[in-house]
Amino acid sequence: MPAEYVADYSPIRLVSVSADIRYLAIAGKVGFAHLSTSSGRWRVLESLDTFDPSLLPEDIPHIPHVRGGLCWYNNILLVGGDFGESHEVSSFVILANCEVRLYHRNATSMALTSWLHRESFNSSILLMSLIGDSLLVYCQDNILYHFVIVQATETGHFNQTPPRLVQFGQINFKGIIHSPARVRAISWILPDEHTSISSTPRYLHSRM
Repeated sequence: MPAEYVADYSPIRLVSVSADIRYLAIAGKVGFAHLSTSSGRWRVLESLDTFDPSLLPEDIPHIPHVRGGLCWYNNILLVGGDFGESHEVSSFVILANCEVRLYHRNATSMALTSWLHRESFNSSILLMSLIGDSLLVYCQDNILYHFVIVQATETGHFNQTPPRLVQFGQINFKGIIHSPARVRAISWILPDEHTSISSTPRYLHSRM
């Protein structure tokens, strides 16, 4: 593990390993770092310290506090958490943004704004689960969101649209799950033909 990151932001709260064991990601109190197991090279998100003189005010809302999970989709890291922190500026209260953001393992920059795509939610993310091309996001407001990951596509002239999330639906568990914070895992039980963007899920399984 990167010694400086562990020293500054331990304890490590989340760990994610890609299905092919090529990549590993960790998240401490702030930010995250990821490793290519083939090269042995760690990469750490930059400018996590709010006292860093190089950190601009507009960068603060992009500092991730990873609480909802980490998932690898090929070489794309999906990060769920609160970006920025709730704080008061003059007479205004600025709330953290609850989001899932996508980052490329091989991005040329590890700046705070180097994300490829982001999705916003009304409450903090508690859990994320990746099944095939489907991403499940369960939030503090007791709503489960279902997204499909759309891969990068060629647009001509050597340009690509970045990978993104497309929402298929959502389920509100009000009256079914009484304590969202106690849910430890949640997932679909899906036939293979229901894990792509051309179809929707039919079955749900949750565990507390």
